[in-house]
Amino acid sequence: MTIYNVFAYGTLRKRDERQSWMSFIKDTGRQVQVQGFLYDMGWFPAIRLEPDGYSVICDVIQVNDDGLARLDDYEGFIPDSPDHSYYVRQLVNIDGLEGFIYEFHEKPDIDQLIHGPDWLAYRDTLSKETEYA
Repeated sequence: MTIYNVFAYGTLRKRDERQSWMSFIKDTGRQVQVQGFLYDMGWFPAIRLEPDGYSVICDVIQVNDDGLARLDDYEGFIPDSPDHSYYVRQLVNIDGLEGFIYEFHEKPDIDQLIHGPDWLAYRDTLSKETEYA
C-alpha cells in the first residue's frame, strides 16, 4: 500500500477540529510553505498556486490509497474529469518533499483574497471579530 503526503492548508489541518470520519489521516508534525494565494470561500479556504504568492502554511499529513480516494471525494476532485472538479489534486515538490495539494479549480473573486499565509490564523481573527460585534 502506498503512503502519500498531502499538504493541508485549510480544513484538513490538525487544529481545525477534523470530523471523526477523518481519523484515517496521519499527522506528521511537519509543516511546509507553498507559494500561492488563499481565498475565503465561506467556512473553508481555497488556494491558487502562484510563484509570486504568499508562503502559505501547510501541515504535512499522510494517507494511504483509500485515504487519498476519500480526500478526493471530500475535496470534490474527480480523477477522470479534473475539468469538472471543484478542487484539482496537484502533485508538487516543496523543499524536496513530494506530495499532493488540492488547488481550487477556478480563480475566486479578488474580494475573497485572504491577505496572509495562514488560514487558521485568519479564521481565528474572524471568530474574535464576531465575538465583539
